[in-house]
Amino acid sequence: MSHEPTFPRTAEPNVDAAVVSDPDRTTAVVDTAADPECRQLLAAAGDEPRSVRELGEAAGVPLSTAYRKLGRLAAAGLLQEGTRVVSAGRPPTVYTRVARAASVRVFADGQIEAVLFSQPDDAGSD
Repeated sequence: MSHEPTFPRTAEPNVDAAVVSDPDRTTAVVDTAADPECRQLLAAAGDEPRSVRELGEAAGVPLSTAYRKLGRLAAAGLLQEGTRVVSAGRPPTVYTRVARAASVRVFADGQIEAVLFSQPDDAGSD
């Protein structure tokens, strides 16, 4: 049984809802939400891109752990990975929060899906 999205937007203005039906990705959302260090890093992330070092320091997470956990958060779709432009050397990887909130739904047939809520790119640009 397929669980298609029933709504592209929430009732709240300037908030998008994306339904994640893929079981592996849904499991990744749930697993990262259950991980205290992932939650600390997610809370430290914001609208402005931040490096692994910046996020690790802000969250009080060791750098090696921050690299691993930020990769998990990006794979789950909760953070967006990018690079920072620098004048010389290797550009650092930076992360920006994508999801502002998430919820999980479990269906009677045992299927599970996550709903990720975010602000659309054009929010507030009117």
